[in-house]
Amino acid sequence: VAHKTLPCGTQVAVRYGSRSLVVPVVDRGPYRRGTSYDLTSATATALRFPGLARIGAVALRDEPRAPAPATGTERRR
Repeated sequence: VAHKTLPCGTQVAVRYGSRSLVVPVVDRGPYRRGTSYDLTSATATALRFPGLARIGAVALRDEPRAPAPATGTERRR
């Protein structure tokens, strides 16, 4: 996911419908007004996320667990 202020590597629990994942912050953003998180395409696919919608999300730690790995193509939501 991307978040404006959480440090990269911070673990975030993300929920959409009945599906949930724990994923790291890997980028900065989003830059769309009223949007708190951008999902990577892999996270969006795993959650069966249709596009722009409300999700549940909470940071699990204030400190990153490990450096975020380099990722391939990401789709901004």
